[in-house]
This record gives sequence, structure tokens and C-alpha cells, in this order.
Amino acid sequence: MMTKKLIKFNRDFENFKTACIPWESRIKEVESHFGSSVASYFIFLRWMYGLNLVLFGFMFGLVVIPEVRCDANVFVYTPFRKFTIQKFVVSKMFLCFWKMSIMLTKTASAYLI
Repeated sequence: MMTKKLIKFNRDFENFKTACIPWESRIKEVESHFGSSVASYFIFLRWMYGLNLVLFGFMFGLVVIPEVRCDANVFVYTPFRKFTIQKFVVSKMFLCFWKMSIMLTKTASAYLI
């Protein structure tokens, strides 16, 4: 009696796990009509969708949330962000290095490498 309930529970649990996979039944239906190569394409699309959601979570958590927390007026239109003197100096130094790297890549020695 107990083993039958355990077997039924395991079967129901496996069915539940299969039902939790996004579009699994739809992909199986497409596979039955068009073959496994078409189904593998849709499985790849499902994987890419999941990867895109994970990357969105990382970007939202590591970029958007800190920006909102650090700048209280992020939703208010301001034509320019306010720079401190230190940020201005660092940005000028970066611009100098950027122009130098462009100048070096356009010299004749860059083509010899």
C-alpha cells in the first residue's frame, strides 16, 4: 500500500517537474509534427531566452539599482550631470589617453605590427 503511494508520488512529481519547464509540451508537440531538428531549434531559443533573463537580472541589479540609490533625482530631467573638480580632472585625463591611443593606432608603426 505504501509503495503504491510512493510510486504515484514520484510519478506526479516527475510530471510536475516536466510541467515547470517553459514551453515543454509545445516543443514536444512541434517535435512530433516536424522532427527533432526543429525541436532542437526551439530548445535553443528557450535557452537563449533564459540566458537573456539572467543577464537582465545582473544588469538591473548591478547597474540600475545602484544608480537609483546613489542619485535621488534620477527621474528628474537635468541637462547635465553635476561634475566635481576631481571628476572633471579624471575625465580630462581619460580623454587625453583616448586621443593618444587613437593617434598611435593611425601611425605607420601600427601597420607594421
